[in-house]
Amino acid sequence: MPNRKDSYEAPARFPQGALAKMREMRAEGSSYREIAEHFGTDEATVWRHANDVIVMKKAALNSSEPPSYGGTSISPIEATHTMTIFAGTLQVSRVYPGIIDFVVPRNIPEPTVNLAASGSTFEVQLLTHNQMKRFVPSEPPQKPGDYSARWAPHPRFWQSPLVRSIVKELRLPFSDDWYFVFQNPPESKEENSIQVEAKLTITKVDPPPTHS
Repeated sequence: MPNRKDSYEAPARFPQGALAKMREMRAEGSSYREIAEHFGTDEATVWRHANDVIVMKKAALNSSEPPSYGGTSISPIEATHTMTIFAGTLQVSRVYPGIIDFVVPRNIPEPTVNLAASGSTFEVQLLTHNQMKRFVPSEPPQKPGDYSARWAPHPRFWQSPLVRSIVKELRLPFSDDWYFVFQNPPESKEENSIQVEAKLTITKVDPPPTHS
């Protein structure tokens, strides 16, 4: 189990007005980084206070055009939904990595995935379906004089450095089966308990309503 010092730091205390403003900024489309810089805090703290907020498009919020009627065109309706992919504990070892799989449906523009994780030292990769089929666990550095055969590294869409905690927002460029893969450091022989929360945000575009 991770030591207390290896986990997230306790969230900063904010007055209710500041928390409301933080959530309002997130709803208006501000990123976790932008909100963190505005309040002088970190992205992990913003995530804890605003990860359940439904995000609206900035362009729609900032539009000054009046609604149109009659024979003029009506814009499609966009609805943003955030769903939890996984929330819980992964037991990870060098032999058995922790894997979270999820699917991005077709015809979904600009899906994003938000990841928050903490534990003893680990790394995490995000892989596509084809990359996952070629996945090979990381190996310890080769010792001098060791000429044994090794697998070639597999391609990755994204990979973290070795960390004890991480908060990351990733934009997914296409629909696919996606996989988060958690591994311990190559030299580690211990089992690792990693607390993970992952959420997928998608925007569905519906045709405008018709009027007879």
